Amino acid sequence: MGIGVIVGLALRISFGLPFARIAVPITVLVAIQGALFISMYWVRQRYRRKRDLRGGIILFGSYSLLIGLAGMYYAGQLGLVGLNTLRENYLGFSAYVLVVTAVGVGLFSFLKPSRIR
Repeated sequence: MGIGVIVGLALRISFGLPFARIAVPITVLVAIQGALFISMYWVRQRYRRKRDLRGGIILFGSYSLLIGLAGMYYAGQLGLVGLNTLRENYLGFSAYVLVVTAVGVGLFSFLKPSRIR
């Protein structure tokens, strides 16, 4: 919630955007952040039982993709960047995040961390 307030104030001060115009984007981004925090409980429980990091990698890859795409979409809607710039970067960004996530899952399919005592 604090992140949303800080981002909202930064957008207001830096670009002079009215609060009514930035309320929906901030709400969406805070909801994505909240879903990450809630999902981390499940990932932590899975890691404790199975010592498997793949759930965390998939979760953070999904989070990175969602927050990045939502950020690009709302930056275009608010006029912070040009729409052509966004169109050129949606596919590249998505492919990059998916490849990095897949490599992480692939690596940790073979590597298991030792038990820390």
